[in-house]
Amino acid sequence: MTHTVHLPMVLRSLPTLKAAFAEHGLQFGFAVNNGSFGNDIIYSIIKEHASMVTTENALKMEYTQPEQGIYNFADGDAIVKHAQALGLDIHENGVMLEWQNPKWLIDGKFDRNQLASILGKHVETLAWHYRDQLVGLDVANEAFAGMDGSLMAGPWQPLNDLYVFISFDSARAANCPVIYNCFSKFEHHNLEHSRALYLLDNEIANGIGIQLHLYESTWEIDLGRTEAFLIRIRDHGGWCRFSEVGVLASNDRLQADVYRAITQLAIKYKDIVKEVITWGVRDPAGFRGNVTLFNNNGEPKPSCHAVMEELS
Repeated sequence: MTHTVHLPMVLRSLPTLKAAFAEHGLQFGFAVNNGSFGNDIIYSIIKEHASMVTTENALKMEYTQPEQGIYNFADGDAIVKHAQALGLDIHENGVMLEWQNPKWLIDGKFDRNQLASILGKHVETLAWHYRDQLVGLDVANEAFAGMDGSLMAGPWQPLNDLYVFISFDSARAANCPVIYNCFSKFEHHNLEHSRALYLLDNEIANGIGIQLHLYESTWEIDLGRTEAFLIRIRDHGGWCRFSEVGVLASNDRLQADVYRAITQLAIKYKDIVKEVITWGVRDPAGFRGNVTLFNNNGEPKPSCHAVMEELS
């Protein structure tokens, strides 16, 4: 009598995004908030696929100094604790920007000297609080995104360019690279890019962030601008990160095509691109909707498979 022996099925484990990007010398991660680690689906995606995280909103001034002179780093501390437990690198996004500022600052009618003091103290306090815990720190986020490349700084506008210089100088207390994060979306993007390169050339910024919030009607134009900027960064001897990647498209196939093109660009310029960060972990991601690599159930979308294909 013949007995049939049924062997257990062995499933070939799929590569993770962090491992696939690491094959090209790149780090991969997500923008997160404190609540991200309390959601089982989001937590499992972060744990499996990320080598780093970016703080999305938790360390912006609206939340970290809600009342003048009173600091609150609770959400930021929680993110750092969770990320460190998973062995992830941590990048801080948007310490200072033209919006997401506390009401007391917006309504305060402070003069130029007072604003300079408030700014320097705030950034330095945050930087010292997270000293030696971060791999990068964004300050003066999108500062030069004005129509003529001028300052776009909300309540900090009276400081003019001092807003940028004070922010970067104070941030060095964190003892990590300090990044200028470019908006890179308007027709006058070259003006912002030139000012970002000035910060790089004069060792005010250590690196540059390139936001990639892309839309199906303009993505080819935006990626063309991005590649031109990457060439300029390389020529200036600098490095950058794809700091806020999200693709809003009308269907999965088109979104996959755009993510594929972003990945091709990261690989092509991997000598200067260090990190790729998606703005959110799963759909829907904030006010932009279905822009990430994973659906609401935590399943990889066609865009995720397209990224994997390019990396492999």
